[in-house]
Amino acid sequence: LKELKKSDRKRASARRILARIHLAEGDADKAGKLLKKLARRNPEDVEILVLLASAQQDLKQNAEAAKSLRKALDLAPARVDLRRRLARTLMHGRRYDEAVQEWEHIVSMMGENRSALFNLALSRQRDGALEAAASDYEHLLSLDPSDLRSRFNRSLALEKLNRIAEARAGYEQVLKYDPDHQASIAK
Repeated sequence: LKELKKSDRKRASARRILARIHLAEGDADKAGKLLKKLARRNPEDVEILVLLASAQQDLKQNAEAAKSLRKALDLAPARVDLRRRLARTLMHGRRYDEAVQEWEHIVSMMGENRSALFNLALSRQRDGALEAAASDYEHLLSLDPSDLRSRFNRSLALEKLNRIAEARAGYEQVLKYDPDHQASIAK
């Protein structure tokens, strides 16, 4: 019995390696099929679930990838990398309300992480929570006044809120830091 379990583990390991090779070669379909079988046999293997999510993302199956990542997070809830990946997958799938929840969780876990704060603001902006997004961008600018992405996106949010004078001032500040910023020039 021990030998059978040992050979099953070796076979699973070999299949996992083969799936990685398929993914590296760009064959997400083969990798996905193999990883689905592995996930059914090893439902508590976080690595397999993450690899499966990668294959699903490559195949533009964002809803399925989100499910796989949620399963992985159920098994390893403290892994911020998995939560970030889930939040990005939700953003790619245009499920911004869910992405906002994940980014909020990430920010609560990581604190003043500018990348997480920016993605939270961006998700809120895309979800239509423009006041909250503008506030988030303002907070980011308090951490780094030269952050052009935050300044520009804040201006976009303010423009959509019909706060034109504030938006224009923001675009002008972007141009002050980067005179060739084409999107600000167009505004």
